[in-house]
Amino acid sequence: MTVSSEAVLLLSRLQGIEIPPEDVEDVRVALSAHLESVKVLEELDLTDVEPIVHFDPRWR
Repeated sequence: MTVSSEAVLLLSRLQGIEIPPEDVEDVRVALSAHLESVKVLEELDLTDVEPIVHFDPRWR
């Protein structure tokens, strides 16, 4: 999945962070690579896998 520079800027505004113009391309490339690596998980057959839910008691 390729992320556009416009999407990076929109996400940064939504999160209330400022990304300097000279860093937008680096963030775009990194975010695109991250999304591609997560995309591999969509190919896994998890039909017979039960979800594991574990909460740390400190999170209460």
